[in-house]
Amino acid sequence: MTKLDIKIIGVGLLKIKVVIKNIGEEDAYNISWNINITGNIFLGKETSGSFSEPLHPGEEQTLRSSLFIGLGLIRITASARALNAEEVTATLYGFIFLFLFIPLRIS
Repeated sequence: MTKLDIKIIGVGLLKIKVVIKNIGEEDAYNISWNINITGNIFLGKETSGSFSEPLHPGEEQTLRSSLFIGLGLIRITASARALNAEEVTATLYGFIFLFLFIPLRIS
């Protein structure tokens, strides 16, 4: 087994940027990921994908969500798992006014 780490590193104009890093000592295989937004979102509530290339120890992969627009309080949850690693999640709370995002709390 290896270990993954996931961080929401930015919420820019209409998109979310997430980094998945292999912090273990073995390659991570068949990584699948998901970015989910709950709250008053009109467009872009979920983005998901996978990559079949192994993620070597110390390597990271940057992901971007699809376009999202909303109004009000939202929660962004990013998660990733590999065939040989447990699921990891990161959560960010904030307020969105159409495409302008104001972070409130990271957990």
